[in-house]
Amino acid sequence: MLRALVAGLALVGLAQQATSQTFSADELARRTIERRAVEAVIWGMPAVNYDLMRLAAIHEAKSAENQIVYWSRLPSWKNQTLTPNPDAVYLMPFFNTRAGPMVLEIPPASDEGSITGDIDNAWQVPLEDVGPAGVDKGKGGKFLILPPGYKDKAPKGYIALPSETYGGFALLRSILRGGTDADIAKAVAYGKRAKLYPLTQAASPPATVFVNATDMVFDGTIPYDLSYFQSLDHIVQTEPWLERDKAMIDQLKSLGIEKGKPFSPDPKTKEMLESSAREANAWLDARLETLFSPPYFEATHWGLPASSKVVEEVVEGMSTGFVKPDSYPVDGRGVTSSIAFIGIKHLEAGQLYLMTLKDKDGKALDIPVGGVIKGWQEALVLMKPGAKWTLYVPPELAYGANPRPGIPGNSLLTFEIEILSVKAGQAAPPPAMQQQRPGSQNPQ
Repeated sequence: MLRALVAGLALVGLAQQATSQTFSADELARRTIERRAVEAVIWGMPAVNYDLMRLAAIHEAKSAENQIVYWSRLPSWKNQTLTPNPDAVYLMPFFNTRAGPMVLEIPPASDEGSITGDIDNAWQVPLEDVGPAGVDKGKGGKFLILPPGYKDKAPKGYIALPSETYGGFALLRSILRGGTDADIAKAVAYGKRAKLYPLTQAASPPATVFVNATDMVFDGTIPYDLSYFQSLDHIVQTEPWLERDKAMIDQLKSLGIEKGKPFSPDPKTKEMLESSAREANAWLDARLETLFSPPYFEATHWGLPASSKVVEEVVEGMSTGFVKPDSYPVDGRGVTSSIAFIGIKHLEAGQLYLMTLKDKDGKALDIPVGGVIKGWQEALVLMKPGAKWTLYVPPELAYGANPRPGIPGNSLLTFEIEILSVKAGQAAPPPAMQQQRPGSQNPQ
């Protein structure tokens, strides 16, 4: 009996030894980095999305924190943020409260104009909605953005917004009353009545700095390469760890991202991180299809992502600061943040979108460059495989005054284009399309 037991234990030991020797130490280290890097991309998506816009404001628009970037005309293809509206004037205040609370003043809605928007922290958790659909109910107000751990009582007359992060931004839309140049100019002038200044200077606020980003490529699209992890490292270095995310501290440390230390991966690690970023991109794209089921119109591929269970869980979590003890939809948050802003405090109080990923046959577009409208032809020759652009096509580069089914004459068309691959013999890569607006149709 004892001999049999010893023999059995020996066999178990040999089996465990054989299993442990399946992977070398180097291979285990590689697999750990690749596995954790994929999860880091999914987990960090909303913060990286914010950081990329912050970087675009600083490097491309030549702005700075605690200033307001704005567009003096309607968005063109140069506005490469995620899902902007083609029929609103945009203003984006980027704030940092490390030196103390910041005040964002929103003017009251009137015949002169109105602003619809939201104020978000660095994780795109909405602090509050503003404008007619917001907490001010269109009356305007002084929104006081408070840094993490701020204990002082907010002065009377302010709407206090405690934030878990120092950095953040507001996404403000100055709503047009019409489509003329005069209407656009009026919306710009009204939007520039917003103010951003430190609370310490509230008695005599300095003039707000507005930086016009209209004529520059403002690229806030998600790069699935090493720069993704560089943005993630910036968030770790500059923002406090949130209680709900502390499980990621060691995960990121194994990738070389650690608070207080420089992020400087060696060439081998860089290669693994870039490969993992591409894998995360593929995973996010595959999961994206779940947002379009069931279809909004029967027997079509049009969907209303905001009505999907995935997005509802994400919006509920982000609007409440993920207070539910048994829910933290990191996967769904990663998917939605990879294609859109999701800083919504009150779902269905603002705009919702019909979207599609496929053509009427359920396939991504695979067409020759000559078979698309002129606006696409001009954009496609500038794009490389893996690029994702939001494209705004004016009537003169689309169908002009000629109507198409579901598209009135003189329509501005909006598309999101992703280049999947380049086929031999074609002048430019074939696109896969996300049609963002319900009036947009196959551009063939």
